[in-house]
Amino acid sequence: MITCNRTSDDEKYIKSLADAIGAPIENLNSIVGLDELKSILKEASFENFNPNCDEYCINLHTHSKFSDGAAEVDEILDEAQARAKNSKKTFLIGITDHDCLDGARYLIKTIASNPEKYDNIRVMAGVEPCFKYENPKIFKMPIPFDAIIYCVNPFEKNTIELFKTYTDKNKDYSRLIMHKVNQRWNLNANYEDSCKFHCLLKTGGSSGFFKFTRKYVEHLLDEAGIVYSPVEVLEIFKPFYANQNGRATLATVNINDAVKKLSAGGFGQIGIAHPALLELNPKFEDGWDFESEDNILDGITYEEALVKFLKSCNLSFVETNYVYPEKYYAKYPQLKHLTEVVKTVCDELHVIHSGGTDSHGNTSGKILSGRY
Repeated sequence: MITCNRTSDDEKYIKSLADAIGAPIENLNSIVGLDELKSILKEASFENFNPNCDEYCINLHTHSKFSDGAAEVDEILDEAQARAKNSKKTFLIGITDHDCLDGARYLIKTIASNPEKYDNIRVMAGVEPCFKYENPKIFKMPIPFDAIIYCVNPFEKNTIELFKTYTDKNKDYSRLIMHKVNQRWNLNANYEDSCKFHCLLKTGGSSGFFKFTRKYVEHLLDEAGIVYSPVEVLEIFKPFYANQNGRATLATVNINDAVKKLSAGGFGQIGIAHPALLELNPKFEDGWDFESEDNILDGITYEEALVKFLKSCNLSFVETNYVYPEKYYAKYPQLKHLTEVVKTVCDELHVIHSGGTDSHGNTSGKILSGRY
């Protein structure tokens, strides 16, 4: 099913990657460009994304140790190659680490250094940033959402600047928070130590950034035996919030600005990750809130808000074929209906259907089997 259908624009993209690392362009034959990716996805079915099906041969949503995955990029590629050999089907694999371009850079260099090793796979260089969406006609405050940039050039200056600007600011916010925490409770909180506490803090992304910084601070307070009020901790964080739970920070990039910046670089297009899990009603606790309408304007239902978001974002890809863990369906009865709503809207809009398993694990031979 997966055949090479590369256009001149794809060739331009591959050449830009080869030039950036000083490699022959033929060494990157495994890398897919945007037009080729679209042609593949237009022919794909949900079964091609589902590891429980014999037709499984596409996974465009994985995480490595460069963000919060437990596997090395090499291990992910090796498993994709092994699955391709066993199934006798070309496997299309994407690396999409959170808010950092390091995984994509390493991926491209690895393929270029040993192209013959990966002769049975096609590879998509991507990244999963957290952007914010603002629409006062629907939402009271901005909503954060996970996007995926497909066929990114991680060496291009506009793309680098897009990520560096907001991640550097988030890291600065974290250091300011540590300073305030240390003044208030005489702790020894510091940014470098917090990165060891949770791996997502090292990327500086908005995805869970203050969530895990807060947990780090509370961990230090508990260790020190200090009695504190969670509200008191939150007050220290609030100056840096752009929405209710802090996942959209003051540094989080508006989706419209992200599209413009990426367009200026000439490569990559943005899609929406796991669209039925959008945080339309952000809250601090783990999990999703599909029932309340705290952040949605009066007279608009949750489903209507979801549809309006999808229609107004005007993005090229949506993960309608995202493989949600079975436990999510058990925990959130609304999820199955919402996935159908998303698919119907995307069919209407003629959006490219994408997907993956959101793989995080590193159990040998099972890295690409599920979300964790």
